[in-house]
Amino acid sequence: KVMVRGTNNAKGHFVLLLIAVCLVVFFLSQSFHGLLPHNNKGKDHHVTIVHGSTLDSREADATHFRAHHSSEDAYQARPQPRTWPESRTMHPVEQRPPHEFRAVPDHLSQPDRHRVQQVDEEEEEKEVRPAFRPIGRSQVRSASKPASESKRAPHKWSSDSDEHEVVSKPVVEASVTKPQAQALVRKYEPADVEEGCSTDDDCSGHGGCRDGKCVCVVFYTGDHCEKPIDLPLGLQRAPFKNFKSSFDGSMILNQKKVRTRKAITVHLPGKEKDPDHGFRTLADGKVLADLLPLLPEEDIMTSNFYETCAIVGSSGILLNYDDGPEIDAHDMVFRFNSAPTKGYEKHVGRKTTFRITNTQNWGFHESEKENLVIHFRAASSVKGLFWNGNQKNPWRLYAFDPDVVEYIAFGLDFMATSGLYGILLAMHRCARVDLYGFQVSTEHGTLYHYYDVCDIPANVERDSSEYLAVKALAEAGLVHLAEPCIIECHNGHAECAQCKRASHFKDVALPSDSKCDPNRKSVGHQEVPWRAERRRHRKP
Repeated sequence: KVMVRGTNNAKGHFVLLLIAVCLVVFFLSQSFHGLLPHNNKGKDHHVTIVHGSTLDSREADATHFRAHHSSEDAYQARPQPRTWPESRTMHPVEQRPPHEFRAVPDHLSQPDRHRVQQVDEEEEEKEVRPAFRPIGRSQVRSASKPASESKRAPHKWSSDSDEHEVVSKPVVEASVTKPQAQALVRKYEPADVEEGCSTDDDCSGHGGCRDGKCVCVVFYTGDHCEKPIDLPLGLQRAPFKNFKSSFDGSMILNQKKVRTRKAITVHLPGKEKDPDHGFRTLADGKVLADLLPLLPEEDIMTSNFYETCAIVGSSGILLNYDDGPEIDAHDMVFRFNSAPTKGYEKHVGRKTTFRITNTQNWGFHESEKENLVIHFRAASSVKGLFWNGNQKNPWRLYAFDPDVVEYIAFGLDFMATSGLYGILLAMHRCARVDLYGFQVSTEHGTLYHYYDVCDIPANVERDSSEYLAVKALAEAGLVHLAEPCIIECHNGHAECAQCKRASHFKDVALPSDSKCDPNRKSVGHQEVPWRAERRRHRKP
């Protein structure tokens, strides 16, 4: 009995021990179940691609564990910057070579995700990274050229070369080509952020940079003054029916432009009956070679931008107002022919930037600082440039380039006056154009020219065409008439009188023209210099 009882006790102990061992094995298997690899075949696990991340074995195991033992709502993805595309989800990582990217499960908690995305600098240098990847403009600065030297930042991309330095490493898409990177940068840039400017060169040659923004000339618009304006309806008929607001040629004849030509030629419409049919060669061969050193190196007119410009005509109405200081306050002042300032400073000002003159008035200038600009439509213009170049103290004498001569000649249906030349050129170089002493009617009761009581119109028909052009520009708001009642007095006596009363027009006493020749004709006030010399030499 004793032996049987001992055997039974041993069997019970063995059973209990066996049960205990099984329990231990069971619990151990459950504990390691989460760390053992799973069969993911047939399942979709969405992951976000992270370039440049390094994971050791312990972090990888922990990452895998959390991916399968966390709820899908445990982590909310961080909001990405506006310049970046939203993180794209990709299907099983086995589909891509492991050296191109590392997979980070979407369900990591925020702290864990930050830790996973930390980059080991030493490991990063050993990785094979994609050739190009799209990044925002603010994330790159050029290693070869400081950002402060860049006038207008172009679209950029990052690369493994030394040309660019990556400042930040956000979560982005996998490898893309260079053109794709450029396209993505443009696509994901904020649409409401416009580039500014740092110099006038950023304004397409049709404006100036002021306080980081482009200020455009009258005939251009756009963030960088790159778009010619649409001409108003009033400028789409005579005398502007063929006129275009865009112009990118030269205004002043210069060496840089002439070097690209074999000859200086100009085509003038309306001259078809002339022997040359309007196609004139003004200089070629040796004449052109000799003329070249007499010209400025670059165009002195298109190289400058002016915010305000005063175009000062010669009408006697200037004597009715004391606008001299106001005129001088403009950045640039155009005057014409032999209109003087001395003795009339209170009314017309002292400042002259450019004086446009015809062949009848070449002999007139008031100071050595004046820039005289002559029309360039005939061989006599070339003679004038040579004559001036041979003087001991030559004037600042320039000629209009054929580019601008043909631009105006083909844009208008009449031969433009010097005054209209000045207006149109100013609209290509100035943000605001103010007209003083232009197109005053006889109804105003003023002199034709403020400086000569005996002057009379040289070409009434052409003056009438010029008035229509000035009126159209003023009514479109592209230029501004300084004196009141200009248009009203052209409309008739009654409307003129009413306007003058409303504007408190100040009448001034006119000098007597009793000593003027009743049969007088309009002539130039100064003889062309070389003609005067030739006349003196012919005297006995």
